[in-house]
Amino acid sequence: MNIVLIFKTIYATTAVAFSALLIKDLRKSNFMKGRASMVISGLIGGIAYFLDTLGIGSFATSTVMLRSFKQVQDKDLPGSLNVASVLPILLEAFIFIGIIQVDPLTIVTMVSAACIGAWMGASVVHKLPEQRIRLIISIALFIAATVSLLKQLDFIPADYAGAIGLTGIKLVIAILA
Repeated sequence: MNIVLIFKTIYATTAVAFSALLIKDLRKSNFMKGRASMVISGLIGGIAYFLDTLGIGSFATSTVMLRSFKQVQDKDLPGSLNVASVLPILLEAFIFIGIIQVDPLTIVTMVSAACIGAWMGASVVHKLPEQRIRLIISIALFIAATVSLLKQLDFIPADYAGAIGLTGIKLVIAILA
C-alpha cells in the first residue's frame, strides 16, 4: 500500500473524529455565545493558516487578530489556539504530503506533535492565572518577532530551498517547539 495513501487516510479519519468531538463540545459550551463572531473567527483562521502555509506561522498572527477583534478572552486564548489549529494542520498535512515533496517522517512527527500539544497544552494552560497567560503570550510573541527580524536581517540563515524534511537535532527542536 502507498505510504501517502496511508497517511491521508489517517489524517482524514482523525479530522472527522476531531470534528465530531469539536461540534459536540461547542454545543455544550458557552464559548461562542459571547461577543465572538463565528464569521470573524473563521476569517482570522483562514488568513492565519494561509500565512502558515507560506511559512509565516499561525499562532502569532492568530493571537494578534483574535485579541484585536476581541474574539477570545486572554484566559481562553492558548487553548483556543491549540484546538483551532488541529483541523488546519491536518488539512495542510493532507495536501502537502500528496502535492509537495515532504519527508514522511517530518510531516508525521510534526502533525503528531501539533495534535498532542493541542490536547495536552490546553488542559495545562487553562489552569494558569490570566496574568501569567498574558505574560507567556507576550514573551512568545516577542520571541517570534525577534526570530523573524533576525531572519530578515540575515543574522539567522533562512535559505531552506530544496529542503523537504528535518533530521537529527533540527527535527527534535521542531517537535518540542
